[in-house]
Amino acid sequence: MTVRVGIPKGLLFYEYESFWRVFFESLGVEVIFSPDTNKDIMKNGLKLCEEEACLPVKIFHGHVLELADKVDMLFIPRIRSLHYREYYCPMICGLPEMVKNSVSLLPSVIDDTIDYYKHRYYKGGVVRMGLKISSDQSKIKKAYCKACKGLQNKNDYQKIPTDKNEKSYTIAIIGHTYNLTDHYMNMNLIKKIKGEGFQVLTSCMVSCGKTQPYLSKVPKRIFWSCGREILGAGLYYMHQQNIDGIIYVSCFGCGVDSLIEPYLSQQLKKVRPIPYLVISLDEHTGEAGLNTRLEAFLDMIRWRRSCANHISSYGGNLYSC
Repeated sequence: MTVRVGIPKGLLFYEYESFWRVFFESLGVEVIFSPDTNKDIMKNGLKLCEEEACLPVKIFHGHVLELADKVDMLFIPRIRSLHYREYYCPMICGLPEMVKNSVSLLPSVIDDTIDYYKHRYYKGGVVRMGLKISSDQSKIKKAYCKACKGLQNKNDYQKIPTDKNEKSYTIAIIGHTYNLTDHYMNMNLIKKIKGEGFQVLTSCMVSCGKTQPYLSKVPKRIFWSCGREILGAGLYYMHQQNIDGIIYVSCFGCGVDSLIEPYLSQQLKKVRPIPYLVISLDEHTGEAGLNTRLEAFLDMIRWRRSCANHISSYGGNLYSC
């Protein structure tokens, strides 16, 4: 009988889904994903998770509950570090323990640790996970190599247009990948912006090679991996002349965002006086309020080009809604 491994569709799933899917399928496992986030998943997650956790972590608990009675094993790795001298936030590092203490009647959990900063490689942690499926280490290592190739192909970044088109508007949206990709949580933000005729670029589209020149000028090293990616993308986009505005999508209670966003807004004041909007999401965020702020922001960008010749009507260098 084929082993069924469930992977919750939340948090780092959106970045590494292709790697884990190829890895487990290469071991002969049936991979089952939870459905896209919906009202019931969010509601269940809010009931199960600690109040102090951010919204994405709460939603992740809902995805776990959705899979708990449908699979033989749950995949919730303890990912501490994927880069030298960098870590993921404590919520992600301690995710397996949070889930085990919050959700009852769980099947077996694959919760091995991946810590590049300590061990200087990923392979050992991935092999330990594979050993819970198969005892053939040669097969596991081949599955690992195949998964790495799949992830490399996935990370062929989209070409970012740099030419200024006088007839179109371009918005850069930055934030954690799961905040930008979970359309239920962000209330279809990107779809709404595109529906208004704006081009959208995201922080996920910017490669490390493009962000490194800007990050190297930051006074202190950013030791949170996700924060470093967001800050690098934000600094890169604010220097591109084809960007008409920047939106930072955050979650209430996120420690990383609480440090990165203020620094980014300060740099934006110094570099370019373009509209800048911070959207903070939690379980109480109303769609009507978000729509109102978004409409005002987009109208500001249109007005600024057609009527104000890119000069602030209030005398400041930064628009903030």
